Amino acid sequence: MTPRPDVELRTDASTGILLSLVAYALFTLVDSAIKTLGGRYHVVQFVFFNALFAFTTVTLIALFRGRLAGIASPQWRLHLLRWAIVLPGGLAIFRAYPRTPLADVYAILPLFMTALAVPILGERVG
Repeated sequence: MTPRPDVELRTDASTGILLSLVAYALFTLVDSAIKTLGGRYHVVQFVFFNALFAFTTVTLIALFRGRLAGIASPQWRLHLLRWAIVLPGGLAIFRAYPRTPLADVYAILPLFMTALAVPILGERVG
C-alpha cells in the first residue's frame, strides 16, 4: 500500500503547526524576560548574549554529533547578508519589547510576515 500524498501533507502540516506553537510559546517566554529586564540592561547586551548562546548551542550540538566541520559553509556571503539583516532587526525588536505591549507586537508581526511572504518567498497567501 502506497501512502497518499494528501495524508502525508496533512501530517507534515500538523507537525509544523504543533512545532510552531511550541516555538511561539518559548519565544514568548524569552520576549517576556527581555521586556522585564529591558529597563536594566542595554539592548546591545541582549543581542550579544542571544547570539553568543545561540552560537555556543549550535557548536556544542555539532560537536556532540561529530559534525563540527559541517558548520563551515561555502555560502559565507549569504551568512554575512543574513547577519546584516538580522542584527538591526534584533536591535529594533529587543528595543521595542520594553516599550510596547507584547500583545501589540505579536498582533503586528504576523501581518508583516504574511505581507512579505508573497514578494520575497513567492508564497501563495489565502
